[in-house]
Amino acid sequence: MMTPPEFIEQSRQQMEQLRKSGRIGPYEKQYFLKDGSRRWLLFAGADMGDGTIVEHCIDIDQIKRASLALHEAEAQLRGLVDALPAMVWASDVRGQHLFFNERSVDYLGRPQKDVIGRGWAPSIHPDDQQRAAEVWQEVARKGAAYQMEVRLRRASDGAYRWHLLRGVPVRDEKDQISRWFGTATDIHDQHTAIEELRAGEERFRVLVENVRDYAIFTADAAAKITSWNPGAQKTFKYTAEEIIGKDAAILFTPEDRVNDEHEKELQTAARDGRASDDRWQMRKGGERFWAAGVTTAVRDAAGQKVIGFIKILRDETPRKEMEDRLKAANEALEQRVASRTETLRAHQRQLRWLVAELGRSEIRQRRLLATELHDNLAQLLGVCRMRIASIEAKTPANTPVREEATVVKDALGEAINYTRGLMTDLRPDVLDEHDLPAAMEYVAKRMAAHQLKVNVTDDGKPKPIDEDLLGFLFQAVRELLWNVVKHARTTEATLTLERPDGSVRVIVEDRGVGFNPSKRKLLPSEEGGYGLFSIAERIDLLGGTMQVESAPRRGTRVILTAPLDVAGSGPTTDGLAAGQ
Repeated sequence: MMTPPEFIEQSRQQMEQLRKSGRIGPYEKQYFLKDGSRRWLLFAGADMGDGTIVEHCIDIDQIKRASLALHEAEAQLRGLVDALPAMVWASDVRGQHLFFNERSVDYLGRPQKDVIGRGWAPSIHPDDQQRAAEVWQEVARKGAAYQMEVRLRRASDGAYRWHLLRGVPVRDEKDQISRWFGTATDIHDQHTAIEELRAGEERFRVLVENVRDYAIFTADAAAKITSWNPGAQKTFKYTAEEIIGKDAAILFTPEDRVNDEHEKELQTAARDGRASDDRWQMRKGGERFWAAGVTTAVRDAAGQKVIGFIKILRDETPRKEMEDRLKAANEALEQRVASRTETLRAHQRQLRWLVAELGRSEIRQRRLLATELHDNLAQLLGVCRMRIASIEAKTPANTPVREEATVVKDALGEAINYTRGLMTDLRPDVLDEHDLPAAMEYVAKRMAAHQLKVNVTDDGKPKPIDEDLLGFLFQAVRELLWNVVKHARTTEATLTLERPDGSVRVIVEDRGVGFNPSKRKLLPSEEGGYGLFSIAERIDLLGGTMQVESAPRRGTRVILTAPLDVAGSGPTTDGLAAGQ
């Protein structure tokens, strides 16, 4: 090859520098040509001893570029191997390491120089070393690719993790193994999960095999039975050999099979995840029994496709028979209760009518007594007082007879006033007006004589009530206000009249000492009169209610509620006479 002229001066200068430095050996250099291209040249020179230097130049551009490309490809391959998440390795025919990627260096915590020429043994868990050595000896003898699972130590925390080692032999032109290449992939999480799954499956198998009181079996998506536990054999009388592979419909009664109940059950389980049912099932030989069970759909790993079913059931025939007997007994009892209830209701209607009649009779008797007092006793007392007054006027003053006549006249006046008060208490004239607010105002004013101020509030709505209810409410409110005077230790109370839909409500409230209703039973009054007990019983028979709200030092609130049509709530006189 001819040396380009433009290189002569550059070469001469280069050789002069080499001579001065004592180095004239070969060297590589890249030169730029006039056309802008570049080429690699190899120069060699010799000092002839007389100051003459002989130089030789060889064009190595193609060789040099091929070498650089090879180095670049190796660098790229090394970068790719180092970037892999698995450990990549190479070893000689004896298994001694020749190469580890960066992942291996980071994981094992040892640089290349410490692992070159050594095998996996120092990093393998002691319990796995014997098995790994046996596998390696076998594959080395056969010269075949292999894979095995071992635990390798992780340098970051010293923990051992499961890895899958894969090895592939590389053969030379004589078909002899020259080295091994392979990977080590961390499968610890998968291995642990699989072991846990296997352990769970084993526990499940042992559990199912030892269950005798429950029938547990599985079926595929087509309802073909695939497994059968001893409990199922005990319940259905089929052995596993007899039933596995059969359609699960064989376990249903003929009428359920006609109605496709077995298919409906599987459809429900596939749609909702599970299907619970209590139904008659069939044993081998056609015997029926009552079973309570649940069918659960089994889906694939993605949770989308149903791949089978598992059913768990129990023979509940004794419970079913007991429930049937209990149901029959309940039905008979309900019939008897219904009959007794109707009789009781008739008695209640009669009792309410009697209570209403008692109230009316009491009112009539009060009116009769008041009339008798007015027409007889009051008139007689008035005549007597008039005659005594006449005697007093005719008798001289300052005589004993005159003084006695005056005393008798005054006594008769007091008797007349007392009689008038008694007539008013027996039958106040305000009751004849059939006006509830007016009657309550009357009661309130009467309590003022006993140092109790009663504030009456009316919602203004009409309250048309019959004579019986008016008389009861009059007496009940008067009794409640007397309780305030005697027990509440207060001088003020509130009386509220309301008319909710279809009823009348009277509320008596005070801010006195109060009491605990849960600790004080509503017993009959020891002092006579209505009392809370009598009021509660009487208003209940009239179709109403009494509610007591009280607490110590927070006062008392009594709410009386009664229907406006009390008179029509009891049985008729005809019905009572007929014994209904």
